[in-house]
Amino acid sequence: DLHSFPTRRSSDLVVADLPVQAQKNQMWKKLNSLEKVRPLVAIYQIPWYEFKGELTDPQTSGEFAQSVETQLRQRLYQWFYMPGDMVVDNDLNCPIIINSTGFGLAVKKHLPGQALGASEYESILKTEDDIKKIKTPQITPDWEITEIKYQVLRESLGDILNIKKTGVKGISSAWDQLIQWYGITDFMMDTIDRPDFVHKAIFHLIDVFIGLYQQYEELGLLSLNNGNNIVGQGGYGFTDQLPQKDFKDKVRIKDMWGDQMAQIFSEVSPQMHDEFALKHEIRLLEKFGLNNYGCCEPLHNKVH
Repeated sequence: DLHSFPTRRSSDLVVADLPVQAQKNQMWKKLNSLEKVRPLVAIYQIPWYEFKGELTDPQTSGEFAQSVETQLRQRLYQWFYMPGDMVVDNDLNCPIIINSTGFGLAVKKHLPGQALGASEYESILKTEDDIKKIKTPQITPDWEITEIKYQVLRESLGDILNIKKTGVKGISSAWDQLIQWYGITDFMMDTIDRPDFVHKAIFHLIDVFIGLYQQYEELGLLSLNNGNNIVGQGGYGFTDQLPQKDFKDKVRIKDMWGDQMAQIFSEVSPQMHDEFALKHEIRLLEKFGLNNYGCCEPLHNKVH
């Protein structure tokens, strides 16, 4: 009875111990190895803010406690009501607190008349000097606060969950970032009128992204993403192909899945997608062990 979900106890059902979890794990590994397997379904980017009620609303007090409880409630809710081919384990991530100076260039956007909806981005990339304003973020981990949160989780949930300190697992899309400074109309026009300027902008941002991830690697802030995590927009990351065979303790960029997307390129030709997106993104993607590509942009007639 699904409606008994709120009163279930670990003695009644341990979802992570169900045999189907290992089966789904293996199916995702086959898919990611390009073996033939039935289509797999990953449901994510769920609008949890629309869910209200005792099944999903936290009962604890305090921002940190509620964030952890909400995460666990959502995990169980999805398993019972819309699992698709999700895998449930008993891991609970304790994110490493990471401070960043940012890219040095503010995003100027205009929201619609409601809180949720599409935004209009103001174009602030006009000259090559504007491009130079985009800086590589300087990263500083806060190990003290991270350790405090980690110990709190271990003391409160460590007897039933595997608490893991977790660093950076995913990578942002360079074009999804750049378009927020560029503006859609100016970008579209510049691919025709100022192609060299477009190339300089994305080339510089790819350099910034490479520098950012090299920092993460040097500071020991990368975490393996070859397990029960979504990779880009391509499903779960389960694979035996990562990390690299010479992996020891410290995660390197080449031990991870990478991903990129160029959603704003939905209306451009395959040749322009290759020229302004793929040929630049590959400089970043080639540093990762495996990659996932694409999101909302149609790629069936673009990527060879």
